[in-house]
Amino acid sequence: FALKHANSKIMRLRSCTFSLATLIAPNNLKSSLINPKLSMSGVPLVSAPKTLLVTSETDAASMVMHDSLIKLGQWTEISTDKTKQKYWGHANGNVWMTRLKEPMIMSDNIDSVFVTDIGIYLTDVIFLSKHSAASGQPSLTVHPIGIPVSDNENKYGGIKGKFPPPNPRLSQFYNALERNIINEAISNEMQITFEVTHHGPYLDTPAMF
Repeated sequence: FALKHANSKIMRLRSCTFSLATLIAPNNLKSSLINPKLSMSGVPLVSAPKTLLVTSETDAASMVMHDSLIKLGQWTEISTDKTKQKYWGHANGNVWMTRLKEPMIMSDNIDSVFVTDIGIYLTDVIFLSKHSAASGQPSLTVHPIGIPVSDNENKYGGIKGKFPPPNPRLSQFYNALERNIINEAISNEMQITFEVTHHGPYLDTPAMF
C-alpha cells in the first residue's frame, strides 16, 4: 500500500494506525486471552493480556505503522543481548513492539523468541504489514495465519498444515478499520477485507495480520 500510493494516503494509513492504537490500551484488553497450548504445557499463565506488535524493515507500510506508533510516545527501547532483537515497551506495561530485519512471514516462533529475550509470556501477537488485494483495489485487511495442506511449495513461511490460534480481536480490528475509512472519508477509495489464511509464520500464541 505504502509503495503504490501517494504521501497523502500514507498519512491516512497513519491515522488508521493512531485509532487502532486505542485498541491496545489497558481498558480495552480482555483478560481471557490465554493460549491453551501454553497452559497445558505447564508454562505459568500471565494474569493480564500481553501483546506483541511485529513490524519489519522489509515492508514499507509496516515501517509507516511502526514509526507512527513510536511518534505517539510512551515507548521505551529495550536492549537484550540474547538474540540482538530490537524491542520497544509501552508505558501501559501490556504492549511491546519489535522490528524485524527479515520478512514477517518467515519469523516462525517469534513468540518464543520474545519469551527468551524478555521473559514474559504473550497472550496475542499482531503483525503490522502490507497486503495486496486480488482485485487490485486499495484495501485494508485483517486475517488469521496458517498454511493449507494443499500448498505444496510452502514458500510463504510457516509449517504446511499448521495454523496458529486466531487472535480473538480479529473482529474488533476489522470493525475499527471500517469506522476509520468512514471517519477519514476514504470509503470510496478503498475496501475493508477479511482475507483467507495463506501464509506464515508459525507460532503457538493467538495471532493475526
